[in-house]
Amino acid sequence: MTQSHAKVMQCPSGHPGFPDAQVFGIVNAQPGDVKVAWLETPIPLTAELLAMTGDVDPQRVFRIASSCQESSCTHFDGHDCQLATRIVQILPAVVDALPPCQLRANCRWYVQEGKPACFRCPQIITHHYEPSDAEVRAATPA
Repeated sequence: MTQSHAKVMQCPSGHPGFPDAQVFGIVNAQPGDVKVAWLETPIPLTAELLAMTGDVDPQRVFRIASSCQESSCTHFDGHDCQLATRIVQILPAVVDALPPCQLRANCRWYVQEGKPACFRCPQIITHHYEPSDAEVRAATPA
């Protein structure tokens, strides 16, 4: 008899304070243009990496993944991540091919929303300096 293991979903907009936080991309933000440089392999978010950001919020420098917090997250409705839904509904696609992301198999956004989430993901900064009105709407829980 084999045991089934529930898949641990990962949030691609994770919090740096979670013990399983990992960096999967580096934010390259220029005025009017945000892109993420994807890492070939996600790396654990260590105290050393956090120190490298100095006084800058690490969520403005790194794309961080952590386990989906489900019912502990304001975006989770008990079944789906409403943040992922709003991102797909509100934000424009910024790429037309799947980014080389290593989270995809366990990414809550991808598993739930499919390729449309990935086409928008490169523009996401968890703590944006100057978010657009659309970004604010997408990030604000209903």
